[in-house]
Amino acid sequence: MKCAGCVLVRPLSRETWRRRHFFSRANTSRPTPVSRSAGDASDRAVSLPGGRAMLHAWPVTVRGCVGNVLRSGRGRGRVGVVPAAITSCRRYHMDRGSGYEEAVQTLNTLQTNAQTLERIRRERGRNAHNSLPQMQSFMDRIGITLDELDGLSVIHVSGTKGKGSVCAMCESILRSHGYKTGFYSSPHLVQVRERIRINGQPISRDDFSKYFWSCYNRLAQTKDDHNGTMPAYFRFLTLMAFHVFIEEKVDVAVIEVGIGGAYDCTNIVRSPVVCGITSLGLDHLPLLGDTIDKIAWHKAGIIKTGIPAFTVEQPEGAIEVIVNQAKEVKAPLHLSPSLDLYNWEGREAKLGLPGDHQRINATLALQLCHTWLQRRAETQGLDSIANGELEAMSRSSSEGASSPENEEDKDEDVRVPTAKPFAITERFAQGLAGKCMPLASVHFLL
Repeated sequence: MKCAGCVLVRPLSRETWRRRHFFSRANTSRPTPVSRSAGDASDRAVSLPGGRAMLHAWPVTVRGCVGNVLRSGRGRGRVGVVPAAITSCRRYHMDRGSGYEEAVQTLNTLQTNAQTLERIRRERGRNAHNSLPQMQSFMDRIGITLDELDGLSVIHVSGTKGKGSVCAMCESILRSHGYKTGFYSSPHLVQVRERIRINGQPISRDDFSKYFWSCYNRLAQTKDDHNGTMPAYFRFLTLMAFHVFIEEKVDVAVIEVGIGGAYDCTNIVRSPVVCGITSLGLDHLPLLGDTIDKIAWHKAGIIKTGIPAFTVEQPEGAIEVIVNQAKEVKAPLHLSPSLDLYNWEGREAKLGLPGDHQRINATLALQLCHTWLQRRAETQGLDSIANGELEAMSRSSSEGASSPENEEDKDEDVRVPTAKPFAITERFAQGLAGKCMPLASVHFLL
């Protein structure tokens, strides 16, 4: 039995095909079923769209043959009737999923961030508190429980400037320690796969397709019972990232907040290991507020009860809000020390990301990773820390003291203790100096 890709309208020269394809490109998304003969047509058969631009929408069983035909230049790519035997189990959206290109195309049909932001601007302040309950509802539909999410060892980072860099450094440092890392960030530069990474690499096209359809099909099958609701673009990718990290059994999941923090869909994480807040500034004013203290309230919303939190020097008005939030939930809060105060053991402080501003991000990343290692050792035993690194760092920390510049007299209500610097071991140094940017970013810069 021949597949649809073997059914050509008529042979054309390569040049004729290219010329006709170029002028008809705008119409290639229109279905153009063609049958070899009336006798070949079947009532049970279905037709597929014609044209090179629609190759990604065709089933895998057909796509390869059609691709070969088009690359050979022997036809315009119009296809005939596809026998029902080929398509009976691969209808629209394919019960068992489909390829990467169709996954990306389907993802793009979800409500875009721009549309979501515009809706939130119109409804500002009225429905923001519903964000996390809605996120939990979507998780239930996919099959992710809060207990499973609690099982992830999460480093959660919010802020205005540098949160992506801090997350990238954390991932690189812990990967240098030999842990299997998951990293969720936004936006992507080239391919959406960049947002979800395992061990520093974007997940493969096959894995993206597998996990995408696993999530999407479950949501699509249950949407009629939930007023037809589907998650927006960013929220879907967040759900998918959680699903990937749980299935891949990562040792640590580094999660970058999308917008704000308190009502961000990543804040469905109830028990991170440690939280970080990078430098704050005025951003997303229609959503978060038009003053630094309002914005700081949203960013500090990721701080959880009893969970250690770290931040950096903040603009006036912001630090007070962060301190009050930490006190309210009884979470220990510390400022990250200057990068120069760490014991580099004769090494030069090299960073994998360029720019002097990255020094602020680097010290925050060091504190987040140091705390993650300490808390992991407390729950799993010191054997999980290779070569006694934690003991060496702890001795250095206990021998050190906060520098005089960090002991400035401040109002008692807003005084934030400074975390003690520690000895930078070889693995910490390698992580900071390693390639922290996603591969697509490097290619883009080149």
